Amino acid sequence: MMNIVHISDTHGFHRKVKVPFGDLLIHSGDISNRGEQYQVEDFIDWFINQPHRYKIFIAGNHDKSFEYKGTWVSYAISKLPKKIHYLEDSEIVIDGIKFYGSPWQPEFFNWAFNLSRGQELKEKW
Repeated sequence: MMNIVHISDTHGFHRKVKVPFGDLLIHSGDISNRGEQYQVEDFIDWFINQPHRYKIFIAGNHDKSFEYKGTWVSYAISKLPKKIHYLEDSEIVIDGIKFYGSPWQPEFFNWAFNLSRGQELKEKW
């Protein structure tokens, strides 16, 4: 049995969240307001230091820097510890359970990971 803790939409306020203990912590989108480097770096530092054995996070429509894969974002993702996984149209198997993460959403204003409804979005999902 695995205890899974799921949070999302912290928008830079992750340090104010009381996160229950569990085996796996999942954060599914909107770690920042607009993908600001200081918020993303602070989130990663905070996330790494959570006591959960495994951790997964997925970008959301506010995390623009992840969509555009700036140099510092790519570097930060490449330096994640082994038990922390960033999922973007990808999957990971943990203790025999498959987790899949995708940040794409139907077009909504000028946010990140937007696709128009139709075949392209259907293929992502």
